[in-house]
Amino acid sequence: MIHCIVFSLLISVVMGSSPSLNLTQSIALLVENTLTSTLSLISTLFVAYSMVYLRLLSKGISNQMIFCLLCCSFVNQCVVLATLFILQTSQMVADNTCKFFASVLQFTDLSQCFWILAIGGHIGMSYFIKNNSIKKNYFVCANIFVWGTSLVLSIIPVNNYGKSDIWCTTISKYWDFFTLYIFVAVVAILVIIIYAAIIIKIILTNKNMKLRYLFTYNKNDDVQSYEMVSLVRKMAIYPFLYIVCWIVPFFNRLLPLFKITPPFWMEYVHCFTIPLLGFVNCLYYANDVSLIVRWRNYFRSWGMCFTCIGDEEELINED
Repeated sequence: MIHCIVFSLLISVVMGSSPSLNLTQSIALLVENTLTSTLSLISTLFVAYSMVYLRLLSKGISNQMIFCLLCCSFVNQCVVLATLFILQTSQMVADNTCKFFASVLQFTDLSQCFWILAIGGHIGMSYFIKNNSIKKNYFVCANIFVWGTSLVLSIIPVNNYGKSDIWCTTISKYWDFFTLYIFVAVVAILVIIIYAAIIIKIILTNKNMKLRYLFTYNKNDDVQSYEMVSLVRKMAIYPFLYIVCWIVPFFNRLLPLFKITPPFWMEYVHCFTIPLLGFVNCLYYANDVSLIVRWRNYFRSWGMCFTCIGDEEELINED
């Protein structure tokens, strides 16, 4: 399947590529986007399937929100690959088809963004809010917020969706920035604030923990907060990964607002990091729900994992 898509990309680029890109650049962008999207699609499907098959969705709303995020990522990558295939195998694409793909991409991009904020908000709430009624209804409220906000922001530029150069997106760069990328930046700032507040609280409430342990600490140190250190490290890395994946695309859309043409390397990184975000989510959240440990314990229960490495008493954190 991938070979067919790549072959069709090469043919269509030869017949007519974007006027702002030369032949080599167009091939690099299209092939790279296809490969990274396929990687994210496969990894997302595996992690989401694993969560369902191992019955993790009944173990707390954190897992349910992670599953919703993965579903958004899966749909997003499916639409990306479908858009690539249709645009590069057909010389004439119906305007309504391109508008539909663009609106779905906008909706799923925003949904992923807001689910990341919802997950961060749930983690922060568990540390700072003791009201159980709020926690009980959080998943319902999160669904209303994520799907409702994403839908509204996807409908606003409905008359501006279409084919822009070689992609289905918002034709106006202003709508693209102010209905998507500005919210990406806001979510990044809020997630950083939430995680930083939690990390500070953990450090302050654990007198034995020192800041240097976050960088040099190991199990042999005379500290009784190894699990807390591991938690803080894990929480600190996700905002960093989120920013890495979105920082270049953000500035790639910001510069045209000031009539500055972004360099090609920025366009290339943009097409690389956005599809790769799904794969990054899978790596991070697969570890967050201890997916490897769960599969290992599942195979052990069937006597099928004689070569598994690791202690049988590994801890699996629940909500």
